[in-house]
Amino acid sequence: MASASDSTDPALAAAGPAPAFLATVCLRGDPASGAHWSVEQVEHSVVRLPARAIAALAPRDSARFAARIARAVDALPSDTTIADFRGLPVVVVEAWRVVIAAGDTAVVAHVTRRLPMESSPLEESFTLVAAPGVRQGVRDPLLEGWSVREVAREEAGTTREFLEALREEDGRVSLLFVREGTDGAADRVLELVARTDGAWRLEWRGPVAACR
Repeated sequence: MASASDSTDPALAAAGPAPAFLATVCLRGDPASGAHWSVEQVEHSVVRLPARAIAALAPRDSARFAARIARAVDALPSDTTIADFRGLPVVVVEAWRVVIAAGDTAVVAHVTRRLPMESSPLEESFTLVAAPGVRQGVRDPLLEGWSVREVAREEAGTTREFLEALREEDGRVSLLFVREGTDGAADRVLELVARTDGAWRLEWRGPVAACR
């Protein structure tokens, strides 16, 4: 039987020092009461990049977008030591298209696959950062840039929420996530996934102050 959460993925390995701009930011929100997390007090020199949610697309475009994400997830490695999720339906919980510049976009998605078991259903969750490929806007497969996989009993694992896409003065693009475990605020951390030399990687993880 799986533990409360399986987070052995290399993408969750310890990261380096915090970028300087994070020194001023704070976190506001309370998902338990319906208020999504948000990052505030971001330096003026850091540009917030537009992120369009899949839910805002026309139904037909949304369905096609979700299908491309599902195909990208099906191509990812799936450790079967706990349970075999291969071939199970992929549910796109949330997804966004982040516009970095003209002709340069990234896709951020949270997806799940569920293994129904009467005594203790298991859920496999992925957070995925991908690129649309050369022919953006068509049905070509998305190209995985970074992903993290976690397995837990249904509704007993960690949650990860996409917050912001930011561009620093030097042009580096970062994606911010808040990750919260079963202990709530006790194990809440901010994660920064940045693009360096064309590759996405987790560059920092750590606590962040709550806004007052």
